[in-house]
Amino acid sequence: MRFRKLTAQDLNGPADLPGFEAWLAGWGAQDRSALILAPPGAGKGGAVGAIAKHLKKDVVLCNMLELLDYEDRDRQLRSLLLACQTQRNTVVQLDKLSQAAEQWSTDGASDLGDQIAQWLKDARPALEQANSVVVFAGREASGLSPALLDAVDRKLIV
Repeated sequence: MRFRKLTAQDLNGPADLPGFEAWLAGWGAQDRSALILAPPGAGKGGAVGAIAKHLKKDVVLCNMLELLDYEDRDRQLRSLLLACQTQRNTVVQLDKLSQAAEQWSTDGASDLGDQIAQWLKDARPALEQANSVVVFAGREASGLSPALLDAVDRKLIV
């Protein structure tokens, strides 16, 4: 898995998502995770840039579809999520969540969303200590587990 380090300025595109400004204004210090679901080209990357600017953090980007290249997806996911916990004072964007979730369990692997939901519960203290936020971005909620939808602190679904 590769992380790509960016500044908030690198994600300076428009964040034209309906309700985004109010959603961002409601961001609290306790919020450590977010889910942004919107159609392609709607401004998810720009929204993550705006979150990073708002929180005065840089961004680390990872494409979740890369997990599908590995035979042991569950182990690679655990490694990725552990790496997210070590990013200090950062917004970690895990992109392409919907597409990865669609293809995830084809080999009998456990549900991607359920694994992430459990990790979010377990990792909250580490994310707080690192002063980091994880933002999951994808296209749509269908195919995502209810546990994941419940586990994130902030949701913006367009």
